[in-house]
Amino acid sequence: MTEDDQPLDEEAIIKILWGTLGNSETKRDPFDDDATWVKNQRGKQFLVEKADMFVATTDAPPQMTPAQMGRKSIVACVSDLAAKGVSPKYCLVSVGLPKKLATQDFVTSLASGFNMAESEYGLKIIGGDTNATSVDPVIDCSIFGFASSLVLRKGARPGDLVGVSGKFGAQPAGLLILLHKAKSSDKEFEKNAVASVLEPRARLDIGLRASRFFSSCIDSSDGLAISLYHLAESSKVNFDLDRLPMNSGVDQFASENSLLSRELVLFGGEEYELVCTFSKRHERALSKLGVETIGVVGKKNADAKAEVLFNNELVARRGWLHFKS
Repeated sequence: MTEDDQPLDEEAIIKILWGTLGNSETKRDPFDDDATWVKNQRGKQFLVEKADMFVATTDAPPQMTPAQMGRKSIVACVSDLAAKGVSPKYCLVSVGLPKKLATQDFVTSLASGFNMAESEYGLKIIGGDTNATSVDPVIDCSIFGFASSLVLRKGARPGDLVGVSGKFGAQPAGLLILLHKAKSSDKEFEKNAVASVLEPRARLDIGLRASRFFSSCIDSSDGLAISLYHLAESSKVNFDLDRLPMNSGVDQFASENSLLSRELVLFGGEEYELVCTFSKRHERALSKLGVETIGVVGKKNADAKAEVLFNNELVARRGWLHFKS
């Protein structure tokens, strides 16, 4: 197999696609942000858009119902707009189904999940498309909102604090439980961990109220560690963490299953929390809104790769990437 035949990971594929397109209008790096935007003709407001594809093989454990699939496909998009501080308004949803699932029961349940997400996040589904697939249910979701200002990935400054909107570790634990790869003696932890997988929530409430305080922000759907790296790389800074935002019960779960709790917290993914930076003067206000400080932004790092450290130990630049072996 030649080098040209080697399978690419998600980041490499995006680089090729974006480099070929050239995007003459925005000149924007494809890794600047998870959402994209354009200004209206008067230049006073942004149209903000996020597209995301839900594929059952990679995004749905076997226990996930069609309603939960439909809801989650929208949650993933809303989460990225939450990180921009933008309220979602309109949504396009395209659905691909294998023939065996193109039944009244499955489609009715799927539609109920879309309806739940509409009500939960105050948006309106206005159209989409349907098609046939060979094996997988596939849901392609595009969400639109309007804003006069945006929080970017880029903007962290040395001396800023690093924060998160919630705890980590329960989601990967719940997935392991659902896949029968781990067990928990704590039934309450098991219940909450499984629910975090089947019924995730986007932190739109915090994003809309707290975004005015953020110097940069991203959602954590690809994992805490890789999200921290994306923020640090965008601003050419380092992050120095002094604590990990761990869900209660993760330590015990990890011990019972010969796992490392730190690995669950840093590399799980799909928690849909906000990872952000902000000035020290905003720490008290953000704490009241539910943002926990976990570290500080270090020196500018223009000529070297960004580093994320926890207690002075380098954190691996690892997270969820499609096509990654």
